[in-house]
Amino acid sequence: MQAKERLYLTADKERLVGAGDKRASTLYAVPGDEIPQSAAGKFGLVDGLLKASRTGAAEADAKTKADAGTKATADATAKAKAEKEAREKADKEAKAGADKGEK
Repeated sequence: MQAKERLYLTADKERLVGAGDKRASTLYAVPGDEIPQSAAGKFGLVDGLLKASRTGAAEADAKTKADAGTKATADATAKAKAEKEAREKADKEAKAGADKGEK
């Protein structure tokens, strides 16, 4: 398995933590480094990522999808409003033209 993030050992060498973690003591791997399956199992790595990184990536992905859904809803609402206003304007103009024809 290859590391997909910078991984550090804690001072007691019992855990791996990500970059920026206060407990980081010794650099263990950088993205692209090969990690033995035994170490991956011991430290709970999956697909080269720490559990916290996988959770964060999943949350970021969910937020991105939610933001896209919100934008799509807002776009659809704006489009519907513009179409309604255009229909009302056309109806008003048609009525004004019909009223002129009656006189």
